[in-house]
Amino acid sequence: ACASVYLPEMLTGQIQRFRIYGDFARRTCPTSEAVLSLYDPEVYFLQQTPTDCKRVVTAQIESIDSSVDLAFLFAGANDIFSSGIIFGCVFPLTRSATACLEGVAVSNSVMDSPDFVSNFTTVLHALHDKMKHDNETIPTGKIVVVDYPYAVLDIDLELTSGDLVVNVAQETRNVITRLADETAAVVDTVNAELGYDFVVFYNKTKELFAGHETDPALFRRNPDRWFGEEEGLRIWDFYHPNRLGHINLADALFEEDAFGAVAG
Repeated sequence: ACASVYLPEMLTGQIQRFRIYGDFARRTCPTSEAVLSLYDPEVYFLQQTPTDCKRVVTAQIESIDSSVDLAFLFAGANDIFSSGIIFGCVFPLTRSATACLEGVAVSNSVMDSPDFVSNFTTVLHALHDKMKHDNETIPTGKIVVVDYPYAVLDIDLELTSGDLVVNVAQETRNVITRLADETAAVVDTVNAELGYDFVVFYNKTKELFAGHETDPALFRRNPDRWFGEEEGLRIWDFYHPNRLGHINLADALFEEDAFGAVAG
């Protein structure tokens, strides 16, 4: 059996600044100063060492070695600061047509930045170097970048402000579609640079989650949701998969027969 590991918030080194579930998966911040630094959007990626805060990407890369055969990471919403989209477009108490477009603009600006591609590329190359056995020409392991599902149902819901009309599903889905396209392009580039297919882009998540997304309509919830959608006090996990989402995704990933990775 392959030795597998899930690396949260790894794609571009973005950190999760709010987490209701508490500390887990090598993301413990040892000091209050480190916690405060998480509120600074400039403090991320490889700018912090493992001793500063283990939530950032450096510590997670350092935890990997050649004993890991299969590493999973999400092409996730945190990487493009999509909380602005959720609270601007989806969350009923804070959304508006203007706020929605502003949130969309922020996420697109992140993907427009050269850092988005360069950081992501650096992460994948670093994982490759950590997972490769010294005597290997081509690693037997694999990195699997998991595509992110759409966060909202494809329904006709519009936000208006004067002459401004914004379709919630269209705007939010366009951003996640672009994230998938950008991710696939980086994966292809890295594999071309390496000369072999070490990174796999799993692009079946949107199809798997179809019909299970958040219902953005006021006073409605999707009974078949696989997202947090205001469950309990987990407001910050509004756009993150819930327990059912993770279980169904894990089952789907299991069916992929280790993505061609071989136990080392």
